[in-house]
Parts: sequence; structure tokens; C-alpha cells
Amino acid sequence: MLTIIFFFALGVRLFGLALTPQQPTYGDETEYMELAQVLTEDHTYPTRPYRPPGYPAFIAAVWSIGPDTYAFLRIVQACVGALTIVLVFLVAGSVFDERVAVGASLLMSIYPLWVYTSTTAYPQVIACALFYLILLLALRSEARLSLEYSASIGVLTGIAVLCIPAYVVLLPALLAWLVCVRQPRELRKAIRFWGVCTLAAITVVAPWSIRNWIANHEVIPVATNGPINFWLGNNPWATLNTKSHLHPFAIYGARLERLSPQEQDRFLIKMATQYIQAHPLRTFGFTVAKFFAFFRPWPGQITGSDMPGRAVLLWLDGIIWIVVMVFGILGFVLLRHQYSQIWLWALVIVFLAFLYSLFFPAMRFRTPVDAMFGMLAIAAVYHMIGLIRN
Repeated sequence: MLTIIFFFALGVRLFGLALTPQQPTYGDETEYMELAQVLTEDHTYPTRPYRPPGYPAFIAAVWSIGPDTYAFLRIVQACVGALTIVLVFLVAGSVFDERVAVGASLLMSIYPLWVYTSTTAYPQVIACALFYLILLLALRSEARLSLEYSASIGVLTGIAVLCIPAYVVLLPALLAWLVCVRQPRELRKAIRFWGVCTLAAITVVAPWSIRNWIANHEVIPVATNGPINFWLGNNPWATLNTKSHLHPFAIYGARLERLSPQEQDRFLIKMATQYIQAHPLRTFGFTVAKFFAFFRPWPGQITGSDMPGRAVLLWLDGIIWIVVMVFGILGFVLLRHQYSQIWLWALVIVFLAFLYSLFFPAMRFRTPVDAMFGMLAIAAVYHMIGLIRN
């Protein structure tokens, strides 16, 4: 069954490659590949990194075993995307039965956003694979909180954070879940398990953070894009589509240009903080709006404007997401007392949405949570069919 699912998902993704642009569509893609090229050729990375190093390192690793082309990278990512579908099958199967696992994996095999993501040079593909591998290990560790599981989860979380720093929310979500589902007499063991996870994650990230400190004499845990993203979500001109039209240099001009990169970061944090302090109620309301906007069907452009069928893909994905989200919420409501594991999914979803609400929402940020909704949606359908038959 796993082989069939893998090759079906791979076939869909290879078909997607043929339908999407054969060259990078976004500036971010070009930047990631340029970083990987420098990493491959010169074995160096920017002294003060704006981008997290995990995904460029992945691209460099891919290019080390084949041609350094966009096409080869997309083929490898199609394979990674297919492997992620297998992980979805295993995660769903570890909670529900095989029917739900098959249904969820088939749903996510053809899910437009997941297929499209595999065709772009963005870190969501590799990060999603890590995300669901971490979830699988966390669920399988529930019965036996062993050192091997905790260390593995921590190492993988550290790697995921080096790809997408927001995935640090996996650690507090895991802690909250362990505290909620374990018996009081097991709390000490659960907290020790989480402590080993956290220590392992820190051990993975720490060398990079130390490297940044030595090179810059400032604290940069992973990358320096936090201040500008924080400002983008907290300023008088911010909207739910801020990223698409707003840039601090267009607002502050010469005030920013004469500052060093470190001073620019401090300036943007200061401006955002002052705005929050001056408008606490407006900030609170907008943060709540950003939290819910994390789940909206059409948060913005998800494909290049020159891609044939862009509008069709956008609307198809939005409609499917609405159905999946509604049935996913229904599945959680119906099954929350029967399956304690789905509380971990709920906590991860809420924590991730909350973190991004402090900055700004975008459709690709939601990518990892879609399959959790998908698994719950399929479980809800089978549960309701069972109720009807009985």
C-alpha cells in the first residue's frame, strides 16, 4: 500500500512539474538558489544571514548528487513531497484505521497547494517532510516515552527550525500535549522527555547561533528576517496582505539607508513596538484578524502571474480547503474524546497560527497544517457514515 501511495503521489507531482513554469517564478526562489550556489562553490554563507540556512543547504546537497538546475531540484522535491504523503499515511494510521490513512493520503496526494508547493524552490517541501516525521515519532512515543524517541524528535525539530524558524512551536505544543494527556503520576517522566527533546533541538541549532555571534557580535539564533517581518505585521500601513505591497525603505527612505543592518533591525523593532504601545486595542484586533486570516482560503497570490491556469488553481485550492477545513473542525469536535492524539494536532495548529499572527499570514505558512485538517476531515466522514449505518 505504501508503495502505491508513494508512486501515485509522485506521479501527480511530476504531472504538476509539467504544468508549472520551468524557471523560478518568485524572487525568493532565485535567492535561495543563489545561496545554495555559493554554498556549493565557495562553501560559505552570508555573514549576517537574512535567510535560514537549512533550505539552501538542502538545495546544495541535492545539487551535489546531480546537475545544479531548477529542473533537477524540482524532481527531487517531487520525491520528497511523495515521501511526505507516505508520512501522512503513517501518521493517520497511527491514530485512526487504515481506511482513514488511505483516504487522507489520497486527498493530500492531489491537494493543489501541496502539489504546487513541490514545484517551487521554497523550504515548505522539506520542512513539511520533517514536520510529519516529527509528528509520527511524537505519536508513537506516547506509549513509551523513551530517550531514543525524545532525542530523535529534538534533532529533527532543530533541523526544521533551521529551515523555517516558526517550527519551534512544535516544542511548546508537544509540552502542552504531554501535560494534558499524561496521568499526574507520569508528569515528571513526560517533562523529562520534553526536556531531552528541547536540549537536542538546541544542540542542533546552537552551532549556527554561535557562528552568528562570532561573526556579528550580536544574537542571531537562526536568521535576521525577524525584525522586518515583525514590522510588516505591526505598523500603521499593515494589512492582511502586507507582504505584497509594503516595504520599510519605501516608508522611511533615507532614515533607514544611512543605518547599518544591525541599526536597521533595531529601528524596525522600535517602530513596531512604539506602534503597538500607542494602539494596543487596534493591535489586538488586528492580531486576532491575522490569526483567523491564517486559515482563509485565498490569502493572496499562490502562483506566478504568468502561469497558465493560475486563477483556476487558486479557486480550486480555495474551494477544496474550505471543505477540508469545515470537515476537519467537525472531525475534531466529534472525535476529540476518543483520540487524545488529535489534541497534539490542534495545539500545533493553534500555536503556529498564533505565532504567525504576531507577524503576518501567508498561504504557504499554512502548508503543514493542511494535512492535519485533511486527516480529521476523512475521519469525520467515516465516523458519520458509521453513525448513519447504525
